[in-house]
Amino acid sequence: MDASLIRPFLVSTHRVFERMLGHRCVAGKPMTARTLPAAQRDVDVIVHLDGAEERVLVWRFPESTAAAAVLTLTGQPVVGALGDTSIAMNQVARMIVRSANRFLQGRNARVSAPVVRSLTLQDNDTLRPRPWIVVPFNTAVGGFVFAMSATRCPALSQPHALDAPAHLAPHKAPDVTHRVPPPPPPFA
Repeated sequence: MDASLIRPFLVSTHRVFERMLGHRCVAGKPMTARTLPAAQRDVDVIVHLDGAEERVLVWRFPESTAAAAVLTLTGQPVVGALGDTSIAMNQVARMIVRSANRFLQGRNARVSAPVVRSLTLQDNDTLRPRPWIVVPFNTAVGGFVFAMSATRCPALSQPHALDAPAHLAPHKAPDVTHRVPPPPPPFA
């Protein structure tokens, strides 16, 4: 795998946490793994890279790290369900993706919009066992993991492959054709 493909995401993750969120962020040593670290009430950000290199990218944040990042971003603590955390982490993910896209200009690569999920010990086809390049990150508010599939994932190039919630899934617009009613019959 081309190291220049993973670098934009590592640098962008580092920059967003240090510059936008104000948390010192240190990337650990990259390693290969057959599966992602176990999800236990984690918030996963899933992004697909299309183009010449089709990959799946995952940021896996423990609930406590995600809540602390949201507190920094919004100034409000997360109360209640992980849904609120997911919405705010989507904004963090969008910042990372926008930054990474700047690095990827000129390459045949396009990054999809992030899909954020709160996982409770569940998995799906996108995160199934496959070779992953895993990079742990440590911040002042906790650690998290970034992973990129080490092999191409062409079957995941369709948006539905990320199993987005129904309200986020792309839909076909209804066929709206304006038909002019026939004129009324003339008066006799």
